[in-house]
Amino acid sequence: MVWNLILRLFWARVAGSQKEEVMEEKMTGEQLFLRYAFPCAWDKVIQHQIIQEHYDDLRRALTVKTPRRGPLKYCFPHAFKAMRAWATSIGRRSKLWSLENVANYWRHHHAGVGECAVELVTALGDSDLLVPVRSSDGREFQAVNQYAYEFEAGAQLYIHRRCVVEVAPSLV
Repeated sequence: MVWNLILRLFWARVAGSQKEEVMEEKMTGEQLFLRYAFPCAWDKVIQHQIIQEHYDDLRRALTVKTPRRGPLKYCFPHAFKAMRAWATSIGRRSKLWSLENVANYWRHHHAGVGECAVELVTALGDSDLLVPVRSSDGREFQAVNQYAYEFEAGAQLYIHRRCVVEVAPSLV
């Protein structure tokens, strides 16, 4: 109950009481990187790693097709460097910002524990701002559907810091 209230208050502040606009066209690697990294942005402001102006720029960048790479590298240096090292290790550095590389890095190689980890979860309800989900280890909790994805109960979702970042492609 308390966690739900905290999520609602946090995302009301982040999204101005509304879900972010979602672009229906194919997403770019830069846009997906920002969607995965953005849930960490407010913590970076609190920890004085970025300033409020950077945070506001990132929030605005969520609604553009291709966010600029410079601010992504500056505001999320650890994630960027880890993604670059991973891409280099598999010979794909020349395609570093491709949608495939960015998705594979965040889904399978973003190290983290607890809420910092990227998890594949199952939606227990249809799409809404708050969605009940179940993790692979059976934990049930609420995730925020900030990007207004449409899905039904049973959909597989990639989440980062309890935020729905992607709807996993259906294998059917």
